[in-house]
Amino acid sequence: IIGELRLRRFYKDFLVKDKEFGRVLWVPSTHRLGFSSDLHPGVSAMDELRATSSATFFVSLEHSNMKKKLADWAVSYVIVPDDTYGEIFVTDRKYDDDKYQETVRRMDSLPGYSKVMQSGKIIVYQSQSPVQHIWFKNQDDGAAVTEFKKQSNTSYVVQKPAGMKTTALFFSERYDPGWVARIGNMSIKSAKTDTNINVFQLSEETSDTISIIYEPQKYVWIGMILSLATGIVMAIYFIRAKK
Repeated sequence: IIGELRLRRFYKDFLVKDKEFGRVLWVPSTHRLGFSSDLHPGVSAMDELRATSSATFFVSLEHSNMKKKLADWAVSYVIVPDDTYGEIFVTDRKYDDDKYQETVRRMDSLPGYSKVMQSGKIIVYQSQSPVQHIWFKNQDDGAAVTEFKKQSNTSYVVQKPAGMKTTALFFSERYDPGWVARIGNMSIKSAKTDTNINVFQLSEETSDTISIIYEPQKYVWIGMILSLATGIVMAIYFIRAKK
C-alpha cells in the first residue's frame, strides 16, 4: 500500500503536470503497480531494451547506440522502483538490497539524467535534454522540432517548419510497417531505424502538412461497421420472425 501511494504521488507531482510527451523507463523492470498513459508510456529496460538485469542495462549504456536509443524512444524519466514484493532485485529468489543500491549508485552517476524525486526507495530521474515524439531531419542532418496534433492513437497531423528543407520525418513509436505518411495523394511507407522506431524519407519539396496514419486501423473500422450491420439485420429478422 505504501509503495502504491508513493507511485500515485509521483504521478500527481510530475506526470500530470508534465504535458509534453515522454516515456517512463523502469530500471530494471516495471513494478507491478507501475502505470502507463498515452502521454507517458511505461517502458521496461528488461522487456524493451533487452537488458537481462540492471547491471547489463548500465553496461549497454556505455555504448553510444543505447544512449541514442533512449533519446529516439523519447525517454523523459527513469524510475528505480521500490521492490515492494521482493521480485525485482533478487538473488536466489530473495530480495537483494545490494542490487538495489548498485542500481541507484549507477543511476546517480549516469550522465544526462538528474534525480528529481525520492520517496522511500522510489527514485525518479529526469532527462536533462528535451525529448521529441515527432521530429524532422534537415538537409544538414540536424534535428528540427515540429508542431503536430494528435487526432487519435492512430492518426497525427504534422506541420513542417516553414521554409525548411527536410529529408526525413522521425516518429518515436515502435516500428510497424502499418504506419504511413500521407502528403496529398502520396503515401510514404515507414522504414525502420537502427533504434527500432519509424522514419519516413521525404523529398525537399515536401508540403508543409503531413499526416501520419496507421493504415490497418481502417480495417478495424470496416469490421466494426460490418458487425454492426450484421447485428441490425439479424435483429430485424428475429423481430419479423416472431410476428
